[in-house]
Amino acid sequence: MTSEDNAFRLRILGTLNTVSSVQWYEFNAEPGAELVSESHGKGSLESITLCGGNLTITIEDEIQKICAGETLRYHTDLPHSLKNEGNKDSHGFMVNLL
Repeated sequence: MTSEDNAFRLRILGTLNTVSSVQWYEFNAEPGAELVSESHGKGSLESITLCGGNLTITIEDEIQKICAGETLRYHTDLPHSLKNEGNKDSHGFMVNLL
């Protein structure tokens, strides 16, 4: 899976039998890459663990930043985006609880 510009790439790690409740990805985001997502549904939660680089997560007017070595959890029942505003690739893992 990739962003529209192919600069934010996700590799599916989760199994097919859990995709309706748990989605697990490894991702890589080039500098300037942005992944824009619609709501994942009422009560949904996303967890990002960043291994390298940094990301900006925007949910409506709320902006949160995450750096390498950190984990951030946030509700995804609203449209949201992840953007690499740094000058090097960002790499990490994402888990969606639906």
